[in-house]
Amino acid sequence: MRGILLSILLALLPAFFLPGCGGQVKPILQETRLDVPSRVAMQKKRIKYSLIAGEITKTEAAPLRDDLDRISEKYEHLKAEGGPTEKETASLSRMLDEISARIFEASQLRKKQHRW
Repeated sequence: MRGILLSILLALLPAFFLPGCGGQVKPILQETRLDVPSRVAMQKKRIKYSLIAGEITKTEAAPLRDDLDRISEKYEHLKAEGGPTEKETASLSRMLDEISARIFEASQLRKKQHRW
C-alpha cells in the first residue's frame, strides 16, 4: 500500500512544480559567468582567507596577488579602449582559471604537509 501511494505521489509531483516555472524545467545549479572584476575580487578574498587559515604563506600569496593586479589592469585598459572583446574576455577568464587552480594547489599542499 505504501509503495502505491508513493508511486502516485511521485507521478503527480511534476504537476505541482511545472506550472510554477512557466512550462520550463531549469536545472537548479546553472553555470554562472561572473565578470572579470568580480572574479578578481573573489580570488583576492580566497587568498586573504587562505592566509588567515594558514593554508598559504605570504611568499606564496604575493605572486598570486601580483598576477590578479595585472589582470585587473589589463581589463581596465581594454575597457578604456572600448571594452574587451569576447576573445579577450575568454583569455582573461583562462588566466583567472589558472590562478584559481594555483590558489587551490597551494592551499592543498600546505594541508597535506600538516597531516600526521
